[in-house]
Amino acid sequence: QRYFIWLGNMLTGDFGRSFALNRPVLDEVLERFNATLVLAGTSFILCSVVGVAAGVVSASRQYGLADKAITFAVLLGISIPSFFLGMMMILIFAVNLRWFPVSGMWPIYGDRDLAALANHLTMPALALAVVATGVVARLSRSAMLEVLRQDFIRTARAKGVHERSVIWRHALRAAMVSIIPVLGIQAGFVLSGAVYIEIVFQW
Repeated sequence: QRYFIWLGNMLTGDFGRSFALNRPVLDEVLERFNATLVLAGTSFILCSVVGVAAGVVSASRQYGLADKAITFAVLLGISIPSFFLGMMMILIFAVNLRWFPVSGMWPIYGDRDLAALANHLTMPALALAVVATGVVARLSRSAMLEVLRQDFIRTARAKGVHERSVIWRHALRAAMVSIIPVLGIQAGFVLSGAVYIEIVFQW
């Protein structure tokens, strides 16, 4: 009976009070959700830009050295769990090299400015973006290869259009029709995966 009362209240926006924190649950969720959006949003931008760029470069240099290197890096990135990568990044870049802070969203002492946020955000965002970047890069490569075989690409090359314009203006624009749905799916993946990264980095 209490559960159904809670469920009815939840539908009206009342999520109850937290016994541990003695405050409304919704306030606590919204306060912490802002931090999740910062992390997930940064990771999504990273995976979108780097993934699409890697896919385009890989497709334009099919079977070349760049294609093989990117394919190897993508397969490696997809194979490593985000939480494990996060712990390894803490060990190497925070503990051993001391380039970045070990955990937290802000420094305990000092100014809470954009530079401090970026310093704390770098490792969690990269760890969260790696898997999604690999997925986007692979599917971008496939979409680009399909487009590069089309007749209008041959026509553009026959007219003497510069190869860079053929790849980045004509082919990529057509390939984005297939890439954009993938980016939408990865946005959900990044948002859900942020939970594990927040725990690892105490975000």
